[in-house]
Amino acid sequence: MTVRDFLNSASERIQRGWIIAALTDEYIVDKWPLTKDILDGKDEKILEVRVFCDNGEMRLSRLDIGKDFFNRNIFDDEEVRDHFDEVQFLDIDEKVGKSGGGRVFTTGGGSYNLPVERITDAKIKIRYYLGKYAKTGQAIVEDWRVVEFMEGK
Repeated sequence: MTVRDFLNSASERIQRGWIIAALTDEYIVDKWPLTKDILDGKDEKILEVRVFCDNGEMRLSRLDIGKDFFNRNIFDDEEVRDHFDEVQFLDIDEKVGKSGGGRVFTTGGGSYNLPVERITDAKIKIRYYLGKYAKTGQAIVEDWRVVEFMEGK
C-alpha cells in the first residue's frame, strides 16, 4: 500500500480525528483531516502514520526506509476485545508555553505541533487490547492504539 492510498482510505473511514506521522527527520501531530498536504513528497522519509479517532485507528508503518509498508486497522465497533485505557501526560515545557504556530516545546528542548488549545496538563489516551497466553491463560497486550489527545487546563 502506498502512502497516498492509505491517506485516501483514511479520509473515507475517519471523518474527524488526529494524525501522527513519524518521519526520519520530523514528527508531525495534527488534526484530521489535514488542512494542507503536509506529507506530500515525503513518502521516502515516512516510517509510520497513524490516523485515529475515539472509535478506531488506521496505521501504516514499516521497519526501515526502503522496505514495504504494512497496514493495520483497529475499529472498536467491528470486534469486541478486552481492553483498558491509559492516560499519559504529554512532554510539554509549560514554562515556555505554546508558539503562535501551535508548537509546544518538550522539557528536553525538542518541539512538535500539538492540536489542542490548552496545554497545561494536556494528555494522550492509549488503548491496549488484551489476549491470553495459550498455555497459562495469563493476559497479554496484543496490540495498542492512540485514542485521542485530551485538552489540558
